[in-house]
Amino acid sequence: MSHLQIVFDRLKDGAIPLPSKRDTPPHNRIANGLCERFHRSMKVALRASLKDDSWCDRLPWVLLGIRTTPKEDLQSSSVELVYRQPLRVPGDFIPNASVPWSASSSAPPT
Repeated sequence: MSHLQIVFDRLKDGAIPLPSKRDTPPHNRIANGLCERFHRSMKVALRASLKDDSWCDRLPWVLLGIRTTPKEDLQSSSVELVYRQPLRVPGDFIPNASVPWSASSSAPPT
């Protein structure tokens, strides 16, 4: 008899209690609003960084940017709250790195 069959038999016999509907927590509107706000900011950042349809390639970088951006109300970034120190992003590991074009210009030089 397989392990899966043993578990199903225990569920059927009632040896493993299943949660009932009254055991589930109520819908939390505040948490849902926070989640939706995060999704909105993530979508805006993805749209701003996309040049083609490869959003899967850009998603880790967008999330890194969101997590390392300081929040005004918290006076720190979410990474600093978790690890209690600032995160070193990949650009910090390159000594004397110079930006090929300034962020104030609209496009990189040709």
